[in-house]
Amino acid sequence: MKNERIKRYTNEIRTKNFIIRKISNPNNCKNRVDGLIPGGDRSNSYVWAMAETKKYIYIGSNRNLLLNSINLFITNDTLANVITKLVFRGDVPTDVDDNAARIFRYNKSTKKIELVYKSETDVDGIVYETGYRSAITFKASNEDSESVYMGGFGPKYARILKFKDNFVIGIDNPEVVFFDESGFASIRSMEIYNNKL
Repeated sequence: MKNERIKRYTNEIRTKNFIIRKISNPNNCKNRVDGLIPGGDRSNSYVWAMAETKKYIYIGSNRNLLLNSINLFITNDTLANVITKLVFRGDVPTDVDDNAARIFRYNKSTKKIELVYKSETDVDGIVYETGYRSAITFKASNEDSESVYMGGFGPKYARILKFKDNFVIGIDNPEVVFFDESGFASIRSMEIYNNKL
């Protein structure tokens, strides 16, 4: 059954109440994995979390999720890579060593997506986050402006990162407002209750 209220365009879907528009590499054809940044990055599988400020939409992605999930069940890396290549016909990269999750932001004025943050590694070379599962915009009572909080997912750590409204890429670092190192963990949801996060 076709929904007659939806008008289909090349890179967007319009309804009476909203518009969904492709903003990641909009000139790439449909059904093509393209990543979020210009030129594409096939290892950022999809968006896991978003939060909006006046100027930006912050985007938390995951890194190599499909391949890493397959590797959990098939411990032979060569076999896992062969199966991944066969099943996904080359759409899922198998020659990757970089599992550091990324946070991007979409600039509402320029209509561009830029890399804001790449997860760091600990002293043993383990990335803090392989993905960002939750995001929220929140203004603490003792602050003048809102900040974006991103909840991480990682093989050893779970952190919440805070990006202030005036965050400058390449100069500022996010503030770590929560840190847990109890093992494979995830911050899946954050909410505001009684003016607290």
